[in-house]
Amino acid sequence: MTGARPCAGPPPAASTGTDTSSGPAPAPLPGGAGPGRSDGRAWGLARSSGAEHSDAHEQHARRDPPPRPPGPRHHPQAHLLPGLRGPLPAVPRRHRPGDRRPGGHRTAQRPQRHHAGPGVAGVRDLRGGPAGHGHRLGLPLRPHQGDRDADPGDRPDHRGLRGRGGPAGHARLRVRLPERLLTRLLPLAGDRTTSARPPASRSLGAGVVVLRRVSEPAPSVTRVSTRTTRAPRAEHRCAECGWTTPRWVGRCGQCQAWGSLTEAAPLLASAPRGAGAPAPAAPARAARRASEVVATGRLQRLPTGLAEVDRVVGGGLVPGQVLLLAGEPGAGKSTLLLAVADAVAAAAGPGAVVLYVSAEESVEQIAVRARRTGARSEQLLLADDTDLGAVLGHVEQLSASSERLALLVVDSVQTVSSSEVEGRPGGVSQVMAVAGALTRLAKERGLPVCLVGQVTKETTVAGPRSLEHLVDTTLTLEGDRHTALRLLRAVKNRYGPADEVACFEQTDTGLREVPDPSALFRGTRDAPVPGTCTTITVEGRRALLAEVQALVAPTQAPVPRRAVSGLDSARTAMLTAVTERHAKVAVHAKELYVSSAGGMRLSDPGADLAVCLAIASAARDRALPADVAALGEVALSGDVRAVPMLQARAAEAVRLGHTRLLVPPGAVELVDERTRRAARLEVVGSLGEAVAAVLPDGARS
Repeated sequence: MTGARPCAGPPPAASTGTDTSSGPAPAPLPGGAGPGRSDGRAWGLARSSGAEHSDAHEQHARRDPPPRPPGPRHHPQAHLLPGLRGPLPAVPRRHRPGDRRPGGHRTAQRPQRHHAGPGVAGVRDLRGGPAGHGHRLGLPLRPHQGDRDADPGDRPDHRGLRGRGGPAGHARLRVRLPERLLTRLLPLAGDRTTSARPPASRSLGAGVVVLRRVSEPAPSVTRVSTRTTRAPRAEHRCAECGWTTPRWVGRCGQCQAWGSLTEAAPLLASAPRGAGAPAPAAPARAARRASEVVATGRLQRLPTGLAEVDRVVGGGLVPGQVLLLAGEPGAGKSTLLLAVADAVAAAAGPGAVVLYVSAEESVEQIAVRARRTGARSEQLLLADDTDLGAVLGHVEQLSASSERLALLVVDSVQTVSSSEVEGRPGGVSQVMAVAGALTRLAKERGLPVCLVGQVTKETTVAGPRSLEHLVDTTLTLEGDRHTALRLLRAVKNRYGPADEVACFEQTDTGLREVPDPSALFRGTRDAPVPGTCTTITVEGRRALLAEVQALVAPTQAPVPRRAVSGLDSARTAMLTAVTERHAKVAVHAKELYVSSAGGMRLSDPGADLAVCLAIASAARDRALPADVAALGEVALSGDVRAVPMLQARAAEAVRLGHTRLLVPPGAVELVDERTRRAARLEVVGSLGEAVAAVLPDGARS
């Protein structure tokens, strides 16, 4: 049967003890066990067919094992391996149901279950089923009654071999053997390999077993390359922050927004180098030397009409500058930019106009706010459109006319959308498309553009982070809803300082500039009260007066309450412990409340000394002198350290009438002569010294 698989033909006609395959018949083995004989205790690697299979069933049906030949104990399957000499390590034989044990008693008859007994791992027979046993190498096989009629292909396979079904009584097994056993089996059956079989096939008895190395793949499996090219998978992108994930989830893992993930186009593999690269083109403008640009290109700033806004942006707007103003709802963003647009339109001169486009309100609603704030300039144009093409169309119409566009205000960038970009308004793609188009417009025409940006609940600019990188200046309008104070802070500024702060007061007629913010926090009491201390904090480059208030009250609760408003709670808890340790005051069993006056947010470490003195004053129920101002940072060791901009702090304190300043060591040399003559500077090196200086009975640390 050259060219055919071994043992794939019909079963032999009778059990003659000869091999029907091509080639000479093998000689009988010692002990009467020939290749055609099968006593049922084979290796579990092959089975005979026809009458031999029936004989195996009859012999296995008997409980008593066949008699062993006299002599040394050999492996029970040694007759199947011609040329094998010497005893093999015996596998311990289990007691079976019905066997006699020492004492003459038989074991209880137990129902047969499908299990695998101990033996050499990796080799099993194919006759495992619901009513039979599947034993490993070294244990006798126990066929069940359904072996003759059942299809071998329907029986469950075991790990390490495969069985292919055929005519009744036939089964060819493919077994994976360990490397150590494979090296011993291959030389034993080397003379039985024929040209019709593959080199790895060996004939053992009446059946054929295919021996392979464990590391070799199965012949029926085609070897493929380990490098596979995966198709690009679609990803889901958050419309709020741009976070991506391969699977859809209901909540964004970065900004924690619900229902903001949409399916985006898959990322394609990178193209080869040079593929798709644009051809070189002539630049619109030739490169210029930096020395020539610096010598001839002076920035002509456009005043906004509001001194505080000009100071924050660096002296006015630069041609082509893109400014982003962000803030919480109701902070006054639209009101502030409407006032800026009216002031620029009034100061622009004849032939210049300012365009204010709103995508959130109608023209009539904008006009109501304009009448309330007094914005009635003739050069101020109002429009309400939500499409980016319409906004650009307004700009083109004004450019075609005799009027010159001096400033463009868009309210807001999250509500304007483009019909050429997929996605909802306010999504990542829409926000970037709108901001990119308006930025290109500003750079090409040298037109200042002001954009209104919304914020998230974490008070960050809504949309991708790249929006802040795209614009030139980012301003934030902060303030408490319960107070009238508004702080305009520069977060990013390419054409001016990035840490400047301007103060506004919200009134019925709009936002009013506050040139002296310290006046909003200055107390009007006639006499000082316990638990208050004055300090000078710095917001940006501006020194502001701040008052820290503390209250210590007795309580019967087992856990006293701690409440903080306007300050960092963690830092306040640390300063409370430092005060109790170094100022010799006991507040651990009392309720403590610390706050800043006027709703001001204090994050400056220079206010640490004032917080400690206010707590000590409230604990001792003694008021500090009214002319005292504390400046310094307090460490865990109780030391008072220097703070930046000490000269500006001292000058502001003197201007507001404070003539006694508690300063850290080395501060006297940093203050000018005029301030030193106007105020008395007391150097305190520790918190204990500061408490002893303002409270006579205070203890020193």
